[in-house]
Amino acid sequence: MATIGLAFDENGQNERAFYFVSQWQNGEIVPVYPADLALSEPANVPLPAWGEAR
Repeated sequence: MATIGLAFDENGQNERAFYFVSQWQNGEIVPVYPADLALSEPANVPLPAWGEAR
């Protein structure tokens, strides 16, 4: 994806910034969100029940 530069609003937030979420999958960092930039489906990690967490 090509960058489109910087544009700051009155609060100093870059209006042209974007984000994505990555996960380690099979030894590599893979973008999983947003869907239009994802290279793989998110891997769901089984988590313990709240009362069982350490």
